[in-house]
Amino acid sequence: MRQYIILALLLTGTIPAFCQLPADQISTILKDAVNSKRSKSIIVGIIDSTGRSIYSEGVLSDQNPAKPDANTIYEIGSITKVFTSLILADMSLEGQLRLEDSISKFLPAQVKVPVKNGKEITLLNLSTHTSTFPRFPFNVDPANPDAPYADYSISKLYEYLSAYQPDMDFGTKWRYSNTAYGLLGNILTTIAGEKDYERLIIDSICKPLKMKSTVVTLTPALLKNTATGHSEWGQPVGFLHLSSLDGAGAFLSNVNDLLSFATANLGWTQSDLYPAMELTHKSQIKKKPVASTMLRWAGHFGRTKAEILFSKMAALRVTGLSSASTK
Repeated sequence: MRQYIILALLLTGTIPAFCQLPADQISTILKDAVNSKRSKSIIVGIIDSTGRSIYSEGVLSDQNPAKPDANTIYEIGSITKVFTSLILADMSLEGQLRLEDSISKFLPAQVKVPVKNGKEITLLNLSTHTSTFPRFPFNVDPANPDAPYADYSISKLYEYLSAYQPDMDFGTKWRYSNTAYGLLGNILTTIAGEKDYERLIIDSICKPLKMKSTVVTLTPALLKNTATGHSEWGQPVGFLHLSSLDGAGAFLSNVNDLLSFATANLGWTQSDLYPAMELTHKSQIKKKPVASTMLRWAGHFGRTKAEILFSKMAALRVTGLSSASTK
């Protein structure tokens, strides 16, 4: 899922300048990207004070020549993490947990939790990528090498956690981790008493915001309008299956739903989740200041690419989806 073509222009200029791009120029940019085989399909949605504008090029797959539309489903990869962190923020505001709680508080007694210099990993560490966990756990033995985490059970995740030896203090260094978000998704699901992570997100976020096409499990109706993902070499690939790591990147969605989500984050639509959304926008770790008024979320799992940008100052939200993983 991709929006780098538009974003390259946006990030080297100003938001107002991007808004002034004529529709035919945006379409030309997308068409050039598809023709250069950077992606099989690209769709970009923009919403501002004048309403929504949708631009798309390409086809859903080699077998389906239909052009993507605002309801076409794409894997959104790590934008799933935004949902996970939003649930964490909402639960903290509701008093169901504290961000500083140790993860051991919510795990089975038999799970050994890593300790470094007398400290344990907290929920905040998981959500800010400061838990020291690696990008993915290493104890995988998949039945299908093309889907290495499809059968990665919660027991395997707990096994990995119990054997893990941290190489630095928790909360001291940023290290991107799908492992951490997979674990966080499971912990939040347990606290909420939901049957699985997908149901947690649908009940808590998708239903209230009327994001009816944002799912992990595709219905036959949604599948008919779903874009096929492609590898960086242009080969079609199957859907991503993460099992116990769903909280890191399992969801699929479309431009319409993601624009609705971004709009809710700006408070343009009323939502009980808005206080939690504002909490997720606040910096939780010390980093070098960045001269930007824009919040950017990106999702990428080697087959599709997704991005959401929005600015409170410019009242602009941009969503881009692509069926290729190229940069």
